[in-house]
Amino acid sequence: MDQGEASSDERVSVNIFLPSGQSVAVSILLTQTCGDLGKIAQTSFGRGFLRLLSADGQFLHPDDSLQSAGLEDGSNVTAVAQIPRLVATQLAFAIWTYGGPAVAWGDPEAGGDCDTHGKRVRSVQELVAAEYAIAAMLTNGHVVSGGDPGSGGYVWDSRLRDVKELVAADDAFAALRADGSVVTFGDASVDCSSLQEKLKGVVKLAASCAAFAAILSTGGVVTWGKADFGGNSSQVQDQLRNVKEIVGKIRNSAFTALGEDGQVLATWGSSRCCASKEVLKQLKNVKVKNIDCTALAWAVVSQNGEVFTWGMPCSGGDSRDVQDRLQNVTKVVASHAAFAALLEDGSVVSWGDPLFGGDDLEVRAELKNIVKLFSCYNMFLAIRQDGKAIRWGDPAVNEIWEHHGGHLHVEPLLGNLQDFAGNDRAFAAVLTDGSVLTWGDPKTGGDDKELQETIECILGSRVPTPYELSGEESTGDSGNSHVMDG
Repeated sequence: MDQGEASSDERVSVNIFLPSGQSVAVSILLTQTCGDLGKIAQTSFGRGFLRLLSADGQFLHPDDSLQSAGLEDGSNVTAVAQIPRLVATQLAFAIWTYGGPAVAWGDPEAGGDCDTHGKRVRSVQELVAAEYAIAAMLTNGHVVSGGDPGSGGYVWDSRLRDVKELVAADDAFAALRADGSVVTFGDASVDCSSLQEKLKGVVKLAASCAAFAAILSTGGVVTWGKADFGGNSSQVQDQLRNVKEIVGKIRNSAFTALGEDGQVLATWGSSRCCASKEVLKQLKNVKVKNIDCTALAWAVVSQNGEVFTWGMPCSGGDSRDVQDRLQNVTKVVASHAAFAALLEDGSVVSWGDPLFGGDDLEVRAELKNIVKLFSCYNMFLAIRQDGKAIRWGDPAVNEIWEHHGGHLHVEPLLGNLQDFAGNDRAFAAVLTDGSVLTWGDPKTGGDDKELQETIECILGSRVPTPYELSGEESTGDSGNSHVMDG
C-alpha cells in the first residue's frame, strides 16, 4: 500500500453539525464516500436532502472518498438542508435542489428523463416545465433540456450560455443571458430571432401559454409570440412604463404587469381574460400582495387582504358569490379553472369551475385551521394544523387518487408536506424529512419501477413501498406508489 493511501479498514471519527448547533459524531471508513457520510447524516438527523460542507466552506462531492476530500479523524463538516422542488409536465415529474442534481420520472418523451446527451443533469440552479418538456439552468449558466424536441426538449444551442433566467410557455422556453439578450427554443412560432435589436438590456422574462414578455432596463416591455395570448402588447404600451414585474403562466392566455409600488398597470392577451377599464380603476391604488391566474381568469390579493378578480366567470373570473367570505385573505392559488384562497383564520374559500376545485361545499366543514394550501391542474390540497389532508376537485381525479392508494398510504404522511405537484392523472409530494412520494397513473409519472434505483443512485436514498410503511403486503399492482427517502 502506498504511503498516504488509506487502509480498507481504517476508520475515522467525523463530527457532523447542523447550522442550529445540533451535532453527531460518526465512525466511518476512510475509504467510504462523502455520499455515504451524507446518508448517515440524513439518518442521524431524520432529515433529507442534506449537502455537506467542509470546514473551509466547500461543498463535498458525493462521489469523492473521505480521504480525497481531505477529511481525517476529528474533522468537522456542516450539513446544510436543501429545499427540494417539484415540477410536472403532462406526463412526467422532476425533483431538484439548488446546486444539486435533478431526477425525473415518467414518460421520457415528455420530460421524464434527466439524461441529456448521455450526461446526468447536475448542479441545477433552476428547473422549469413546459407541457411536454423540462429545461434546467445550471449553476455554470448553461441550459440543458429533455422531452419533446418540438417543445424545447433535447435542444443543443451554443447560445445557451451565461443564462441567468429561464421561463417556460406551453411548448417553448426563453432564456435570459447575462448580457441582456434573449434566446428562445422549442415552438418556432415564439422564436425571437427577428427581435434582437429590441431585446437589448432585458432584465426579466415572463411567459404565457404561447407568448413571452421581456422587461427592459428602462422599465419598458417587449412582447412576442401569438398575439391572442399576449404576444402583442401594442394597445397597452402607453401603460407599460416603469414595469417591475410581469405575471404570466403556462396554460394562461394573458399577461398582467405590475409597477414599482406593486400596483396593476395593465393586462393584455386574450380578450376573455383581460381586465376591463372598470376593474383597472378599482385596482388603481391597490398594492398587490399575491397574484395568480387560471387559464382564463386572474385573482389578486391586496396588502390588506382584499380579493379582486377578472376574466371568464367559469374560470374563476367572478368571485361575487363568495365575496362576503373573502375577508383577510393571505394567499390565493389557482388550478386550471378555479381559485382557492387561504384566510388568516385558517379557513379556505374556493370559486370557479367545480370540476377544477371551484366548489368546496363537500369538504367545507373540514377546511378549518389550514396551514398549507396547494393546487395542481384540476384539484386543490389543503393541510390542516393537525396534519389531516383535505382534497377537492374533479371527481375523476379523486377516483384516480383513491384507486392508486393515495387515501390509504399517502394522506397519513402529508402532515409533513413540503411541496406538491400533479398533472391530471398522477401526483408527487416531498415531505419535510426529504421523503418523496409518487402515486397515480404509471403512464403519467405516478409510478416508475426503475425509480427506486435511480433515486438511490443519484440522491443517495432507499425507496420503501407504502406497504412497508403501512405494514401491509404488496398486491403487486403496478399502480402502487413509490416512497423515496431523500
